[in-house]
Amino acid sequence: MISSNVLGKVMITEPGETFSIVFHAGAGFEYQLENRHYSLGFAADAMLMPQFDAIRAIDGRAYLRYTY
Repeated sequence: MISSNVLGKVMITEPGETFSIVFHAGAGFEYQLENRHYSLGFAADAMLMPQFDAIRAIDGRAYLRYTY
């Protein structure tokens, strides 16, 4: 649900339009280091809202994970 009127001001949403289907997918890779507590990895996600002029977003991250 979109609850901002900013998207309406720039004509991405129609007046009164607040709901859309969202497609969200992600994937990642993680490599366990010799020390069993640490691992390195990277991941990415993508999002698509087709009813709001096909709003799209992609994000990515690299990380060092510590597990006990």
